[in-house]
Amino acid sequence: MMIHNNIRYAVNEKESLWVKLENSVKRILLYGMGDGAEKVLKCLSERGIKLAGIFASDDFVRGQSFCGYKVLTLFEAEQIYGDFTVLVCFATKINEVMEHIESIASRHELYFPDVNIYGDPSQVFDENYFENNELRLQRVFDALADENSRDFFVSLISYKMSGKIGYIHQLDNYSFKIKDKIKRIGVFADIGAYNGDTAIKAAKDFPDLHSILAFEPELHSYKRLYEEFENNPLLSHKKSLLINAAASDKNGVSTFCTGEGMGSYVKDNIYNRGVQKKRKEKTVKTETLDGIIENYPDFIPDLIKFDAEGAEYEAIKGCSAIIKQHCPILEVSCYHKKDDIFIIPETVWEINPEYKLYITRSNVCFPDWECEYVFIH
Repeated sequence: MMIHNNIRYAVNEKESLWVKLENSVKRILLYGMGDGAEKVLKCLSERGIKLAGIFASDDFVRGQSFCGYKVLTLFEAEQIYGDFTVLVCFATKINEVMEHIESIASRHELYFPDVNIYGDPSQVFDENYFENNELRLQRVFDALADENSRDFFVSLISYKMSGKIGYIHQLDNYSFKIKDKIKRIGVFADIGAYNGDTAIKAAKDFPDLHSILAFEPELHSYKRLYEEFENNPLLSHKKSLLINAAASDKNGVSTFCTGEGMGSYVKDNIYNRGVQKKRKEKTVKTETLDGIIENYPDFIPDLIKFDAEGAEYEAIKGCSAIIKQHCPILEVSCYHKKDDIFIIPETVWEINPEYKLYITRSNVCFPDWECEYVFIH
């Protein structure tokens, strides 16, 4: 795919979804309930865009209301409103659900609004956001190391502007597996290890892997992580260092919001302030990867994976010495907040400007979740 070298002209979508909705004469319905729907409602309200109603998958409809709207089934919504515009307000990687969304898209105008998972819930990727950050986006675009990454980046920006499902499909056309660009990994550092799923994947992908260092702040997930390292033959024979703490830019404590699993996050990092997610709060320990390596030099990583639920910036800053001195490969999630798309590269380059930059995503899903930057020295 040949694309223009200027990001403004490379991206075909000049009108954002939000402007399109402002000018639409169709009724607008949300598909889904929960945190995502609340954020989309807030964005619509701030722009004076009228919402007609909300529907959900049949198994979730029990005659309830959500944010003042009676929750309908799709059949009920079609009986009442006929043709309408659908805004999907949740993420999924379940094939059956994705196929159902495709089926709805075949008979209704359908979009995935791009809203922050963490950070300011009203911040959207629209014409003003693009214009205000064009130079930073252009710098990232110019730095991407191969044509696939540039094509991916253009499709990603096009999705963020338009919310169109077709651009999400394009992301998978341009994706690569990180193992295809790496020859040998001996030590893997897993920031946001959850229940050990990414450690297991690393053990499968890299046959030379002998040591794993893993951070997981949420206690229930940490216990599952520990059990996985005890019992899973892919992990049990590896040298391991498991840390029940949040990787950060300083040692100390922090407020942690937990849903007992995926989606838990550090509340008081600089980009998560003001998050509206409803979670229990507790205090967790924070540690820097640099500090850990000072005490355990055998775990100097060849590859660091960052999936810190919105705290990637702090986690990267907390391993500045490692990045500067040892130049490990960095695999960094970049879909939790709008600004991730340029702040993450800027943060890494500030520490070590010699990294080559790629972008891909690790799983097929809706919408653009699982996108990640890969930095290779």
